[in-house]
Amino acid sequence: MEEYPEEASTHHELNDLVKIKLRSETGNEKYFLGNVVENETEERRYKIRFLRRKGRKETYFVYPDIEDVALVYAKEVLMKVKVRDLRRGSHAFDDEKESGIALE
Repeated sequence: MEEYPEEASTHHELNDLVKIKLRSETGNEKYFLGNVVENETEERRYKIRFLRRKGRKETYFVYPDIEDVALVYAKEVLMKVKVRDLRRGSHAFDDEKESGIALE
């Protein structure tokens, strides 16, 4: 099991949109975008409400109809991201490759 640091390197506030890196049991890494909905400082974890792509090649992300929420360790939260455009619940972010939020 992977060890997590005693202190989180950054602190994220409620409602921050963040990029998250999760690792599967087989070691594959995958990136996600989500919203901080709860901060558990004693456990150094965040409760995240995840976004999903609106379409396969779309640059817009939405909250799914069935809420996707999980607790993640502070170490797995890589960075805060900025919304470039928000339309009818669809979030668009700055250029994914330049801003470092590319999910592939």
